[in-house]
Amino acid sequence: MIVPILNSMCSDIRVVSFDLDDTLYEHRQYVTAGFEAAAEVVQERTGEDVYDDLVTAYFEDGEYERTFDIVLESRGLSTELVPDLVTKYHDVIGNLSPYPGVSSTLNQLGGQYEIALVTDGKNGKNKLERLGLSDHFHFVYETDPRDFSKHAPKPFRRLFDHFGVEPNQTVYVGNDPRIDFRQPNRLGMYTVRVEKGLLASMEPPDEECRPDVAVTDIDALPTVVHELIG
Repeated sequence: MIVPILNSMCSDIRVVSFDLDDTLYEHRQYVTAGFEAAAEVVQERTGEDVYDDLVTAYFEDGEYERTFDIVLESRGLSTELVPDLVTKYHDVIGNLSPYPGVSSTLNQLGGQYEIALVTDGKNGKNKLERLGLSDHFHFVYETDPRDFSKHAPKPFRRLFDHFGVEPNQTVYVGNDPRIDFRQPNRLGMYTVRVEKGLLASMEPPDEECRPDVAVTDIDALPTVVHELIG
């Protein structure tokens, strides 16, 4: 289903850019695989099984930033393990599965537009390879939160500079209303929300974070982009 939210003047779109986690695939796959690997380290060094605690802290309690610290502290375990757990979490290999319709949608869009990725998530290129999607993307930008995340305009300006385009010639597709749309909206990009993942039902915190269009299925994107060109 396509849900128009805002109307805007349209121009010649040349680039369709994407967020990654919970936009192109269910991020839970990556997280649970990482937690399994990290829990094995804890088991080997302490004898404690913390896997279920990690899953609960992240997915039920919403502890996204300090998951390992919180779980270890709750078990009375040393947080000196955390750096090793983080490394193990991100070093996991193995296939990930994109959402249904993602590959065919990227194929269709790639025949008409440049395709890009701008993500705050770590290991973006590795995730694309594990998803089997790398060949679709002409530009991949992984932000560094110590430098500039998607809360700042810099990652999107890098996108404009790379392709030599104006903001109103680009579309940004994401899922997180807290992060993905404020800067693109301010810069004059077109914005599309895919209502997937943990935040599918979350309302935008304010009008600046409201996308131009919301879709429930990513295979609606070719139609949406065509309608934006109008």
